[in-house]
Amino acid sequence: MKQIITGVHTLLDLIFREKDLSLSMISTARLTEGIAGHIEVQSSRPECYDPEVPVQFSYINEPYEVIVRGRIDGIYRYENILKIEEIKTTSMDLEALSPGIHPYYEAQLKLYMYFLGEQNKDKKIEGVLTYYSLKTGKTREFDIDFNEKALENFFENLVNILIDIKKKEDEWKELRDNSIEDLTFPFDTMRKGQNELIEKVSHIIKEGKNLLLEAPTGTGKTVAILFPAIKLLSSWVYEKIFFLTAKTPGQNIVRETLQIFKEKGLHVRSVFLNAKEKMCFPGDCNCDPSVCEYAEGYYEKTPCATEEILADEIFTREKILEISSKYKICPFEFSLDLSLYCDLIVCDYNYVFDLAVYLRRYFTGGVKEKYLFLIDEAHNLPGRGRDMYSASIDKKTILDLKREMKNRDKNLYKFFDVMNKQFISWNKELKENKKSILLLNDIPECFNIWKEDFFNMSEEFFGNNDVFSSIELKNFYYEFQHFKKIMDLLSEDHRIFVKSVNQNLLWKIFCLNPGKELAKRFKRSHTSIFFSGTMSPPEYFKDHLGLKEETEFFTLPSPFPPENSLYLHIPGISTTYKRREEFYDKIAEHIKRIIHIKKGNYMCFFPSYKYMEDVYSKMELSEEVEIFIQSRGMTEKERDEFLKHFVPSEKTKAGFVVMGGLFGEGIDLPGEKLIGAIIVGVSLPMVDEEQSLICDYFEEGEKGKGFLYGYMIPGMIRVIQSAGRVYRTPSDKGIVVLMDDRFRHGGYLKLMPRRWFTEKRALSSGEYEGILRDFWDSDYR
Repeated sequence: MKQIITGVHTLLDLIFREKDLSLSMISTARLTEGIAGHIEVQSSRPECYDPEVPVQFSYINEPYEVIVRGRIDGIYRYENILKIEEIKTTSMDLEALSPGIHPYYEAQLKLYMYFLGEQNKDKKIEGVLTYYSLKTGKTREFDIDFNEKALENFFENLVNILIDIKKKEDEWKELRDNSIEDLTFPFDTMRKGQNELIEKVSHIIKEGKNLLLEAPTGTGKTVAILFPAIKLLSSWVYEKIFFLTAKTPGQNIVRETLQIFKEKGLHVRSVFLNAKEKMCFPGDCNCDPSVCEYAEGYYEKTPCATEEILADEIFTREKILEISSKYKICPFEFSLDLSLYCDLIVCDYNYVFDLAVYLRRYFTGGVKEKYLFLIDEAHNLPGRGRDMYSASIDKKTILDLKREMKNRDKNLYKFFDVMNKQFISWNKELKENKKSILLLNDIPECFNIWKEDFFNMSEEFFGNNDVFSSIELKNFYYEFQHFKKIMDLLSEDHRIFVKSVNQNLLWKIFCLNPGKELAKRFKRSHTSIFFSGTMSPPEYFKDHLGLKEETEFFTLPSPFPPENSLYLHIPGISTTYKRREEFYDKIAEHIKRIIHIKKGNYMCFFPSYKYMEDVYSKMELSEEVEIFIQSRGMTEKERDEFLKHFVPSEKTKAGFVVMGGLFGEGIDLPGEKLIGAIIVGVSLPMVDEEQSLICDYFEEGEKGKGFLYGYMIPGMIRVIQSAGRVYRTPSDKGIVVLMDDRFRHGGYLKLMPRRWFTEKRALSSGEYEGILRDFWDSDYR
């Protein structure tokens, strides 16, 4: 017998879903009021009344047994009568209510009546739907008749819809599992280290542990990780795979790999989730069904769209947009709904870790689930996690909203006035003490007093006005909600401060170490595998990701023939802030010499836009060389256009770009599209108040690791990632040239990959031109 365990609400959602996408804005304060209303009603009931009664009902339609679970708000237990009560809180006028106004609520009560009627044949069953007014504290009751045959038909209709859905799921899973059983590695030969990686990933998954994996570019790690992950999907150790990426370009290799698997006969459903802004047809993300045709009637139109797209199995952004356009449905919401049918979900880190946008349909319980997390380019996660668990509010926004609400809502005006006065007080203290930053020991009392009231006042404002009547207030509502969530996480891993930024005042809760919060999310998975070309030193990542237990570290050797790669340091250059201007001419001259030795395409990486632009101004090149320079604020689309220049040609081309930005990772220029990377500086993060707080935190908590964790390792990760742009396939041949004398110091040398060193010569040499000529002439071995 196959069991289907479901809840009353899930069952009712099969036929009672809203017609349109909802724009509801319900705060935790409103939910708290609702719970308090339930308790108020329950506490007023007589002794024969039992509140919060769990119920379970079983229904068999072979080969399925459906078990439905729920919780009844209350039962009056009379001698021969069971009277079931369903309580609902409302802000509506009680006199405006009428029987049948909320069919969902009545259906919920009828299911409970049917369950208890079947389980208590000797009792008369009655039902009452009770509304509690949040405004007046009064109640109004509506009696619901018990018709056993009608309720039986209603329930069996619902449960058989569920069984039909389950049958289709089982048919799909049988097809999927058979294809997984027949799946073999999709390439005739394996690259160096791939077999060991497949075995390691399989072992880690079976053991239910976590893995930190360092695999250089070119190892084919994506296919070697996905292959065992998919092979074990049919073992039911986990039900879904989440492939998490830091940036959208990281999804491309996953899509290509899945297409290869599909061509080999694999049947696995996958969906690629993208940001709402990138999916919205109108472009304004206004999901009001009264103005957006893609939100209007969404739930009525979605079933046909779903049936059509399921045949494709790989649900890319382009395919989702195509089907959504055809059926006039919201593509973003459609992609989320499609994920329920999928075995593999490819998405940004945010959808698992961010408190504001995580996928609540999968992660609301906070308990361990049957999920596998594959976290790509995981060296980005500490920084992204720090951003996710920080929050800020600025004075300009508060002042603008105060002015807007002055003649629109006196309560909101008063709230923003109080908040603005607090900012004025902080600003005065900063000026009096001549400080750039003001550290706070706690959240100001005014915030604690007003935080819940703000949500109630805002919801009342939007109830009386269109949600988009104040875009600024709507945006602040969500910002303030996020701020409150971060406030609830406050620990020794956070600092609260106020600082002046561009003639504005910023109040921020700043996360110094996201490890504890990220660890909570990892505990929801069966296994988490973190992989990147730069996962060293492992202690740094374990500290920042909260991976203290059940985590192994595994590193793969480079698959590249050592004779095809050359790592070289040119001595005599300083890029420190105090001395950098002294060396602009010298750096420009070195770049000119390097790219003239061998015609081809090069990337020159710099620590900042200003540094890049200053060196560029010193470049004097012949007509045989073209330089392309990264613009400030360059978009991904502009980056892709920039990269189109990097094809083999009769001219030498050099790209001047910034480390750690759009070009530091996620670009693929194999073969002669890129033959060299010139890296200027150790790419330390900018010195500011926040970076100083991070250093102080790790200096105290990690026994003197402040500068190492705050500056050196983040900088060297950027350097190593930049160097990795040169070597994409085992046949690639290229050079990496480093400029900055700090690369010769012990601390930085220890952070360099071992493959950068050779016994045949020192890493650093002033005679670099001869070494480069020998290398390109294939005489260097």
